[in-house]
Amino acid sequence: MLSSRPTTPSHSITLSTSDADEQRTGIAEQPLGERPIRETFMNILIAISVVCGIGSATAIAQVGGIHFEIGDAGQLPPTAQMVPAGVNRIHGAISPLGDVDLYLLTFGVAASVQVQIPLPGPIPDDTWFDTDVTIFDSLGHPLSTHDAVNFNFDVIPGSYYFAIADWNIAATDASGEIIADDYTEVLDPTGVLGGWLVTSSPLRGGSYEVVFSVATIPEPSTGALFLLGIAGLGVYRRGATD
Repeated sequence: MLSSRPTTPSHSITLSTSDADEQRTGIAEQPLGERPIRETFMNILIAISVVCGIGSATAIAQVGGIHFEIGDAGQLPPTAQMVPAGVNRIHGAISPLGDVDLYLLTFGVAASVQVQIPLPGPIPDDTWFDTDVTIFDSLGHPLSTHDAVNFNFDVIPGSYYFAIADWNIAATDASGEIIADDYTEVLDPTGVLGGWLVTSSPLRGGSYEVVFSVATIPEPSTGALFLLGIAGLGVYRRGATD
């Protein structure tokens, strides 16, 4: 109790709010070390869960710029057409028949990229341009190939090659060996893009539009570690004052 505390006669003592409460109730606050460990541990876990949940949420970022194919985009990395920053749409055309358009995309953050290639009408038609897309890393290694008009691929910061062609054109290395087929399979992930091969007929070609939706993926660990540091500091300071 307060009466048992040593005092210095030459100095007056001002009661803090906690001291006053203690004097009125006669009950001293329970030290942190004597509180239920489970309660303290669960509070920390809940706080970490909140931060991790916020950190791992994706934020859809759609920038409204359009890149129109300039002339004819090249088919291999040295002649690929660079897509500038701030673009989420590409407009181009496969012409002449058997052409492949290769674009260079750069991402500054880890993200999940949704690709949509709008169809020219509500009902599929055998005369439509049936696209096939192949994604390569910055060295020309095939990462994935997609015979679909709506798909996703994940990226880390860096550059990627985005190739669009007819459905029946496969990526090859410089020797002519297929490294990514004309459907959905990467045959040689260590191969380097060196050419293209028409695997069947007919070739259709035509105009296309590609729409990108980028969902950035922040790392949750930074926020969680920051929270743990704050929680640890709070425990340390409280322990020091009790």
